[in-house]
Amino acid sequence: MDFYYVADALANPTGGFNRGSETWWGRIRGTVDVDFGKFLPDAGLTGHITSVWQYGTNIGGPNYVNSFANPSSLASKHVLRAAEYSLSQYLFHDHIDLRGGKLAAWNTYGTQEYGASFINEPMGYAFNTFANTYMTYDPGGTPAFELRVLPSVHYYAKAMVLSQEKSPYAQDPTGFGFHLGPPVVVAEAGYLHAPPKNTGTLGMEDFLRRSETGKYPGIFKFGGSYNPATFTNQLTGQSSQGNYVIWAQANQALYREPDQDPKENRGLDATFTIDHSPDDVNQQNQQIDAGLRYVGPFRGAHFAKDMLDAGWVRTSNGSLYQRALLLQGKGPHHAENLAEINYLANLAPWLLLQPTVEFIVDPSATPDRGTVVVVGFRTMVTF
Repeated sequence: MDFYYVADALANPTGGFNRGSETWWGRIRGTVDVDFGKFLPDAGLTGHITSVWQYGTNIGGPNYVNSFANPSSLASKHVLRAAEYSLSQYLFHDHIDLRGGKLAAWNTYGTQEYGASFINEPMGYAFNTFANTYMTYDPGGTPAFELRVLPSVHYYAKAMVLSQEKSPYAQDPTGFGFHLGPPVVVAEAGYLHAPPKNTGTLGMEDFLRRSETGKYPGIFKFGGSYNPATFTNQLTGQSSQGNYVIWAQANQALYREPDQDPKENRGLDATFTIDHSPDDVNQQNQQIDAGLRYVGPFRGAHFAKDMLDAGWVRTSNGSLYQRALLLQGKGPHHAENLAEINYLANLAPWLLLQPTVEFIVDPSATPDRGTVVVVGFRTMVTF
């Protein structure tokens, strides 16, 4: 069982709307994972359920920063909801996993293994462009079925078929409904360098978060999502069938300090992701991000898990959407850029504090808005 409280306290002293206003977004999450093999020998059956209560003010919304890339990876809607629940059946010595239930594809597809180091949404949780195909997100999970395969400790592949839901909170406010909408397909494959020792299928999700990896762990992945529904051309207004998102991602340890405790991973890590969607039916058709983090930037055992992080996100408008704006007499709206610098301090095993500063250049790709500065901190308490 896991129970924690996490909150982002952020303000925009420069740029944006309601300048200088302080915002607070909080989330309480409870999670239960059950290994039925503890009392059903060789069953290979596990269960998972997680629920959230979240509230507050979204600084990325139209009344404040109004940006493509949300400065907070937490903010969405005020809900008290079951986010995900599922059963997993592991087969062939954990090399195959069949999972079904209410799932959020954003939680496990295209996720950055170093994402917890960042507060902005594209790096800390998921790309905006994943919404182009209506991939499901936390806490708006929908009915889904997934197959995951781990042929060796170095490779994995997985695919999910999920129910499209454009308004999951309205369709299913509590999360315990089971509405079936049109299908969306998501798939991803990856290569793990210096993988965890004695890993099974579970290692797909927690790789690089474990201490039993090689000295320079890395994961390289490629994936995509496809929705066969009808979408509208941004310029002509005509409808066409199908929409997709494809992505490529790399997370790699670049440097490890010599003569450190074997349980520590002091050193420099890097992350990079790029994705793409067709520009005829999507406003935001590409995001790119890159980031560095240094684990244990200061000497002493107390700072061994602290991190100094720097990241960059570029969100681009599709060319047809830009042309449509120009025809309306609105200036060029090419791209928005976000830069983040933060320090993640593990003050205690149960307390995390993460001050941050973010610079958002041309929010919503609107050149005349200049640069917005967001400052604040994240707090996380684990019970």
